[in-house]
Amino acid sequence: MLTFQVIKMPVDDMRTALATAAGPFDDNLAPRAFAAAQGGFRGRPNAKWLGSKKALRRMGLKCGAEAFVDELAVALQGRDTATGAQVLVPNEKGLVTSLDLRFSAPNSVSWVWCQADAQLQHQLELAMLTAANATLEYMTPALRLVDGHGPGKGFAAATVLHAMAPELDQTPPPLLHVHCHLLGVLDGQGTLRPVDPGSLYEEDATREYGAAARLHLAEELRNLGFQVRGGLGYQRRYFEIDGVPEGLLRPEVSSRARCEGPVQEPEYGLDERRRDEYGVY
Repeated sequence: MLTFQVIKMPVDDMRTALATAAGPFDDNLAPRAFAAAQGGFRGRPNAKWLGSKKALRRMGLKCGAEAFVDELAVALQGRDTATGAQVLVPNEKGLVTSLDLRFSAPNSVSWVWCQADAQLQHQLELAMLTAANATLEYMTPALRLVDGHGPGKGFAAATVLHAMAPELDQTPPPLLHVHCHLLGVLDGQGTLRPVDPGSLYEEDATREYGAAARLHLAEELRNLGFQVRGGLGYQRRYFEIDGVPEGLLRPEVSSRARCEGPVQEPEYGLDERRRDEYGVY
């Protein structure tokens, strides 16, 4: 359910930055592409800026505003998207580090989404983005920042929601997942700094953050009136929406979409009552 990729971007290479930023904005993967294939229409943006007001302001951005390719390209270079000024300090090689965190929904959520009316689809999309934002907020204080500063006090991120997976050799089933480009985190002195990727390689780190993502999404689904069935799959780590036929819960789809892992990992440091309630182990 949660994977990540490290991005190291030259501060003076706009061509590479634009190419990297364009990937998540592939219209063929957006929810509106799925709606078009079903004969529907959706004009809602699937990319937004999320984070704390102070962190986003450092980069000339506003929380909740629609994100665009050219803005993300500038932000990946650690620059203010309005002025072009260098905000994040590059390393000795002239590179700025950011993270592409990928948060994938259980397959039952994707199947319910594809069968839902426009209103419920929108609610499920918001649930995905809300859970992704809450997960980033949970992660921020624990992440180690470049130059050893921390804990984090706020973050700046671009989130892009996809409804289908890339690189499948057949007509793709729905697969809701969010790309969260974590650009920088505020340190205790209010300076925006890159995240040290080593924070995510530490023992149990991605397991904990994956568990947090599942928990937040489960709560959002319950708020929408769904029953969540937990304790499923490998070591009883999975959950799904109750009532979706077992034949539709195809784990190989998530695997081929490179959203596979660590998936539904054990929960660490989270409230035990909520863990037991949603069957997350």
